[in-house]
Amino acid sequence: MNSQENAANCDIQGINIGRRLYISTSPEPPQMFKSKFLDFLTHSHFLVIPFVYFPMIGFCLYKGGLSLLALELAICGGCFWTLGEYILHRFFFHWVPPGKYGERLHFIYHGVHHDYPNDKGRIVFAPILGLPLAYLHFLAFKYVLGLPNTYSFFAGFITGYVIYDMVHYALHHLNFKGNYFLKLKQSHMNHHFVDPDKGYGLTSPIWDYVFNTLFKKL
Repeated sequence: MNSQENAANCDIQGINIGRRLYISTSPEPPQMFKSKFLDFLTHSHFLVIPFVYFPMIGFCLYKGGLSLLALELAICGGCFWTLGEYILHRFFFHWVPPGKYGERLHFIYHGVHHDYPNDKGRIVFAPILGLPLAYLHFLAFKYVLGLPNTYSFFAGFITGYVIYDMVHYALHHLNFKGNYFLKLKQSHMNHHFVDPDKGYGLTSPIWDYVFNTLFKKL
């Protein structure tokens, strides 16, 4: 079904989200690959994320050692994730490579989530895509920080990522009463259904403030 259809006002879990831009009303998620196995790899239950990444975090904490410096690096890594989250979402997830194949590639790694935002199996980032990205980040941090500092920093960074994916899932499928999470939810729903060029920060709006991509009336 055309993703531009049904531009009328709508309400998801009590939040007015205005006009719809990139959403399919089909009740079934699309099959992205002819191969059932490849298509299966594009789905992830949200609990797969901590199951996959918690052992990695534990290993990195062990390799980084127990010291005040290691703790500071881990905290810095977690804080740095918030910037990484913004940059990845704005400049990678929303970047559409040129051409037909570029559009297809974008649909695979993020466009499908905008067309099917309530598809529970494609909200968290599938490890088949997430693990290579994590490794590239590790190599970049290693180049700058060296070892063992990278282990501690990376542990904090990946912890931030796990929190991000858990919060992302929750914003789509849970109701919140706390003011902070209600604002996060409203911003993210507005990102999906009002203006996809704003509200890139998901766990924190701080970088939307910095780069002027914040929804003004929240």
